[in-house]
Amino acid sequence: MPSSRQITIRHWGRAVLRWLILGLLIWTSFGAIAPAAISQLPNLLNNSSNSSDTRQDISGQECGNLVCAMVELDGETLFTIAANRTIAKDAPTIRQRAERIQTTLKEIIATAVDETNPLNVQTLVTEVAILNGQRVILLPSQETLPSVLIMTVTDLDALYNKKNKEDLAQAWQEIIHQRLVHAIQERQSFPDKIPLAISTLILVIWLSLFLQIFQKLLKIQWQTLKQSPPQLPTPPATADLKVKHQQFLQTLRQIPWRRLHQRQPRHRWGKILRGRLVNCLSPASWQQQRVRNIQLRRYLQASQFAIWLVGAVMLLFLFPDTRAQAIQLLGTPFQLLLSWILVNLAVIMSRQVFNFWLLRWAENEILNPEQYQRYAQRIPTYSAVFKGLSTLGGYIAMLALALDALDVPIAPVLAGAGLIGFAATFAAQNSIKDVISGCMILAADLYAVGDSVMIQNMEGQVEKLTLFLTQIRNPDGELISIPNGTITLVCNRSKDWSRVNFSIEIAYNADVDQAIRVIQQVAEQMQQEPEWQSLILEPAEVLGVDSVSHTGLVIRVWIKTQPLKQWLVGREFRYRIKLAFDQAGIDIGAPQQVWRGHSPPSATPSTPS
Repeated sequence: MPSSRQITIRHWGRAVLRWLILGLLIWTSFGAIAPAAISQLPNLLNNSSNSSDTRQDISGQECGNLVCAMVELDGETLFTIAANRTIAKDAPTIRQRAERIQTTLKEIIATAVDETNPLNVQTLVTEVAILNGQRVILLPSQETLPSVLIMTVTDLDALYNKKNKEDLAQAWQEIIHQRLVHAIQERQSFPDKIPLAISTLILVIWLSLFLQIFQKLLKIQWQTLKQSPPQLPTPPATADLKVKHQQFLQTLRQIPWRRLHQRQPRHRWGKILRGRLVNCLSPASWQQQRVRNIQLRRYLQASQFAIWLVGAVMLLFLFPDTRAQAIQLLGTPFQLLLSWILVNLAVIMSRQVFNFWLLRWAENEILNPEQYQRYAQRIPTYSAVFKGLSTLGGYIAMLALALDALDVPIAPVLAGAGLIGFAATFAAQNSIKDVISGCMILAADLYAVGDSVMIQNMEGQVEKLTLFLTQIRNPDGELISIPNGTITLVCNRSKDWSRVNFSIEIAYNADVDQAIRVIQQVAEQMQQEPEWQSLILEPAEVLGVDSVSHTGLVIRVWIKTQPLKQWLVGREFRYRIKLAFDQAGIDIGAPQQVWRGHSPPSATPSTPS
């Protein structure tokens, strides 16, 4: 159960994460405002000691040998203007010129939608004229609007847009006229959008409350899981997996193998076995319930954040004055959220596809029960390893998408990461060796989760196998972690099948033939019983007298069993042999000492005369 210190750390961690997300939103929301504000500041470096009549225009974007800026209205780009890199000292920059055009258009719209004297958009007129030898676009005096000069079309504008000044001025005049009419109509229909905005807000609040209820239920489940930890001495995942494997093996024993060449039984039992294997792949253990609870709560929090983000974008997009902010929200924050969702979906789908491939891979061995059991045992191991690899790949993909959304050049980052990785290989040689050894262990199927093994003179049952290390639980309950790179010798006691290596020493003067007959009878009787028939794969093999010594005769027996069942079968077999030998009067061997000729010396010391 987590301590209060761990709970406090998690609480502060979540709080810091929320503030980071909020800061990211504020930064991205006002990211477009910062360049405009900076462009209004005086160029201290140029104005301090520069007496020249020209200066560099660095407020716009580089467009070949020119600088350019986009003219926008209600978040949409109308056209692009251009200027020389070097301009007169007192001349406006390209950004200032674009902002002046935008301000003029907004003033025209504000005057046209004045409630005291609104303008009929059907009578709105814009035209192209020549003023002081320059081709300009202006709004002539009409109804409630005075004559307004909107912009001047320059030679550099025509050069950048690859048109002559007359055609460019005419095209821009049509664009400005259309956008002015549309903007005025949108603002005049403002009351009609209020019901839609209210409906959107109610829908967002309802969906948010719906997700909040689910989060409350998951928090209640989390508290229940924390207050009721597992009481089993072995890890719940392993114990639960053993139960699922037992159910699978029991189903496997019920299969009519002789009729599997027919299509209908093969298809029916294939579906049953697939269900059992899926059950083994997703055991509902205590630990996995905790992991799923955390994941679901994270997904719900992300969904709630997405709902509010989409709702804010929809509300801001309804009204032209806030449409630019909606477009900004659709930029970096939405890309980050969408990247997170897509990466998580890709990881989940890849795991499902890999698990499906594992099931089909195991079903191909359905006609071989021994191999099929081994495949069923390897599936959870491979699934866990691929889960870790998919998670690592998801983190890398998310980092790349986040850098792209933040407009961080990926090429320098990859180059720096390559240098760091090259340097890290010298410091992490052991880890690389562990990963290579882990891949070789999986490829060669040296052992899997659940096998009984002896590694480097340490024996136990494999509980966890990753690309980096192997964890085994010894008979004393101690969990031993072994880096894969240090493994040089593996003794697997449970791969494919196991064996009871039974030996018993009988008295030297006992009837050997009778002892062998008794052992064979006990073995045959035990194999015929339904409880043990499924565990014993072949009839017991009595090898005969294995050794002769002064203590007696050693008889050795081999019994081939299901994997990991040699100890269970061996204990029962020894118990029955003891009862059978007692009933047949066969004595167990014991050390003997024989005296020939004189009687043995008396143990009583002689007394002096």
